[in-house]
Amino acid sequence: MAVTGWAVKWWTGDMMASTKTHDAPAYVAAANSKKVNLALQGGGAHGAFAWGVLDRLLEDGRVVFDAVSATSAGAMNATVLGYGLTIGGAEGAREELEKFWKKISDEGAKGPLQPSWILHPPSHPSQLHRPKPAK
Repeated sequence: MAVTGWAVKWWTGDMMASTKTHDAPAYVAAANSKKVNLALQGGGAHGAFAWGVLDRLLEDGRVVFDAVSATSAGAMNATVLGYGLTIGGAEGAREELEKFWKKISDEGAKGPLQPSWILHPPSHPSQLHRPKPAK
């Protein structure tokens, strides 16, 4: 199986390169595995939670995903899951999901919505560093 196109370029950070083709190991079901259809819901916290569930299911190997339906954060998981399965099987999917959520976490830490000192006040008044009144 091969993956070609803009998704590979975006995910690998190589948008200027020509179209690449990756040979991938097949996502093969174990003899005792069960096929399931997934429905992944939206919401940031749900998406992060679903990543953990997907990681465990991929690690276990007794479940094979036959189809995935998703929205919002679930759709991001589904896209990365599909890409990872295509390029590297279950281990590839686990690695790609971890990279994706690490990137999300790193970018979120740079955002303007940081904890306020009001929510976490200093333990001592001297830590407030208030300017001295003018005389």
